[in-house]
This record gives sequence, structure tokens and C-alpha cells, in this order.
Amino acid sequence: MEFAVLGPDGGTLSLLRAIHASPKYDIVEFHDASNEFGEFRELFPHAQFREDWPSLLSLERAGAVIVGGGGQGPRDEQLRQLAQAAVPMVLVHPACEAILGFELDMIQRDTGAMMLPFQPDLLHPAVDELRQWLRNESLSPVGRSEQLVMERTSSDRSRDFVLQLLARDALLFHYLLGD
Repeated sequence: MEFAVLGPDGGTLSLLRAIHASPKYDIVEFHDASNEFGEFRELFPHAQFREDWPSLLSLERAGAVIVGGGGQGPRDEQLRQLAQAAVPMVLVHPACEAILGFELDMIQRDTGAMMLPFQPDLLHPAVDELRQWLRNESLSPVGRSEQLVMERTSSDRSRDFVLQLLARDALLFHYLLGD
């Protein structure tokens, strides 16, 4: 399967590395890709780098669009239009503000658009093991867990970045602990 990428970011990189490692998948074009992500060009030298994102509405070259996380402003309208056109998307979490997520959910119900969230931290093998321990205390080397604490450091303490980390951590906690 071939993918297009809209607004790649640091969270997208692990997914792109996995695609690069698989003979079944490929990236054929990048849209709204900044020059700071030179590794994308190294992984997929044959991919086109384009600025005309509306061409994604017809998906001429790809079967789905991978949307980088944390986009706001113009990205909000891009997500709305892609969902309205029922373009299949893999959304790097968090792809948008919660209020837009609810709007996209309503659009998805009308159009049947496929939108899959992707959270890179969920792929780590330790996360699955921890999940099993938390859900079945007989598997846990420490017995029953009553508290889960996460500590995260970051050199980027801007409001937007910290909110992105919080959204990723909230999804991780939901995955580990359930509803």
C-alpha cells in the first residue's frame, strides 16, 4: 500500500521508519513538509515533495494519508475537508484539538471516512507488558498496582508542546488502564 503524508512531524517519524522497513508499504508523496525533516528525504528519496495539499482529496497516487500530529490553524480545515471527502487517514495523536476531534467524528459518521489514530508510544514492547501486569496482578512481578505515576522531561516547555505530550500521555494511560 502506498501512503501520502501531510505535515510530517517528530511523531510521524517512527511510523515512517516502520513503513520504510516493510516491503508491503511505501510513501509516494509528502505535503506541507518542512526542510527540517531531512531524514524523510533519506528514507524515501523517490517520494515527491508537494505544496498542493488539495490533490490529496482525490488520492490519485496513494491509498491513505498519514497526518502529522499537533497541527492547528490551516491543518484544522485540511482535516475537515479530508474527512468530508472520505479520504482514509492515519492520524498521529494528537492530530487536533478535542473540539475538532468531535466534529471529525460527526463528519465520519456521515461520510464513513476511515480515520485511525496512531500513538507512537503504544508500540513499545514494555507498554504491552505493563498493560498485562496492570490488568492481571498474577502476571505482575510486584503484585497488585494501586497507582500509576509517569514522569516526563522535556526541553521544550511551550504550551502547545506540553499539551501535545499531555494528550499522548492521556491516550497511553487509557490504553494501559482502560475506561
